[in-house]
Amino acid sequence: ILSRHPYIQAFQWLPEVSPRNRAALEAEARRTYPEFRFFRRDASDRPETMPPGSTFHAIQYVSPYRGNEITLGYCAESLPTRQQTLAQALQSGDLAASGGIRLIQETSNQTGVLVMTPVRGEGGRPLGMVQGVFRMGDLVKNSTAFLEPRGVTLRLYDTTAPGAMALLHEEASRLAPVGPTRDEGLRLARVFELAGRRWSVV
Repeated sequence: ILSRHPYIQAFQWLPEVSPRNRAALEAEARRTYPEFRFFRRDASDRPETMPPGSTFHAIQYVSPYRGNEITLGYCAESLPTRQQTLAQALQSGDLAASGGIRLIQETSNQTGVLVMTPVRGEGGRPLGMVQGVFRMGDLVKNSTAFLEPRGVTLRLYDTTAPGAMALLHEEASRLAPVGPTRDEGLRLARVFELAGRRWSVV
């Protein structure tokens, strides 16, 4: 899947971590990654180990590893946007998408989006989350790469989000402008639903 869809930044597995299974999960991860730990970021954006006795979801596995190393062990409840998406997926039992966020592995200025779906065991007990990680610039560029340049600027919005947070990506025309440009030119918009959110392509 990753080789066919290069706009996917990563797939991740986030088990439900509790005092009952934390030691076993950490030991399992450290067989491959000896310095593994479950962590969050403090108010100064510095990593700190998750406190003992807490229950949370965190990234235990990521593919591909390269470019996503920093995410291993990261707690999904660390930020409100991630926390809300996780709660929605658990409550609905279905796909849930986040609003635009800055990924902790982001090295440029692309907006990221997370899509989560719960995995349940016997009796419907939640075991964890599978999470897809997407960079919006890569998504738009790869989705439109086959199109012939037509002097069109494309904008992708999450209309569920408020104000300035709605713009997920703007892809400028690949053609140089000829003469003055006008904001009031021809405009075409398409709206669609994605995992509980409403996106608009303009």
